[in-house]
Amino acid sequence: MNFLNSYISIFKKEIHSKKFVIIFLILLTGIFIISFLLNRSDFSLNGNDILRQYQLSKIESDAFENISTIIIGDSSGGNAIDANYFTELSNSQTTNLCLTGSWGIIGSLGILKKSLEHNHKIKNVIIIQTLDIWGRSYPKEAVLELFNLKDALQELNLKTLVEY
Repeated sequence: MNFLNSYISIFKKEIHSKKFVIIFLILLTGIFIISFLLNRSDFSLNGNDILRQYQLSKIESDAFENISTIIIGDSSGGNAIDANYFTELSNSQTTNLCLTGSWGIIGSLGILKKSLEHNHKIKNVIIIQTLDIWGRSYPKEAVLELFNLKDALQELNLKTLVEY
């Protein structure tokens, strides 16, 4: 028994193949559009999303124009250096933009690119990553969420972008 026969036996209606295909395509298109809109709405689904949004909000703030030193990397950098204390010691306005290790080196690169787009006066970049970062898998999500479309296409192929 196929889908068409089961539909007829359950609902006692006859399906016209043209009408069925049109309804199916409309439904499929609707699901695709809803999925795309949910993906682009940038909901905070886990701790990584919350941290990324927090760090990007620092970059987009007006106070970021006065920053001359940024600290990027994973949580080892985020936990190791207090930006306020570092500012006091170095006499250089500092902010800590570290993510977690699941973003990888490419996530740090994405944060660096976004930082330089918003502030061309950054003089110092401190990169702190844990030693096992080199053995971790390549985080495509970091490219897709932190890079602009042009840079993402250079890093990934079109198939990966469409799948995301």
